[in-house]
Amino acid sequence: MSIENNLASIAASLAVIAEALKTHITNDTRQAAAPVAVPAHVADAPVVAAPAPVAAPQPAPAPVVEAPVQAAPACPITDQPSLVAYVMSSYKEMGPVKGNQIQGVLAALGIANINEATTAHYPAIYAGVEALKAQ
Repeated sequence: MSIENNLASIAASLAVIAEALKTHITNDTRQAAAPVAVPAHVADAPVVAAPAPVAAPQPAPAPVVEAPVQAAPACPITDQPSLVAYVMSSYKEMGPVKGNQIQGVLAALGIANINEATTAHYPAIYAGVEALKAQ
């Protein structure tokens, strides 16, 4: 085989390859460029947004009812002797089991002994002892 024959064979092969590539590229382009057919009933349908999710109804808040404010009873304790008399009479009224809780009222106020109570403590002591009586 001569070089000329080889070159002619190569040229013919290249022509076949080029034609095949052209056909292949043309077919791919047509397929990619071809519009997709959409049925008329789908194309004409209006686009509707999905409905927004509806939150579950929340129960109405309970109405605020203010309890009547009861006026605190006036503190009858005015001095140290009246404090001691009040505490002693309350102890006797409640009995020893419940009366011992008076010490807890004093301890909550930071008082270890009833004689340490000041006039500022009198209303709190009175309120605490009255609360014990109410139990």
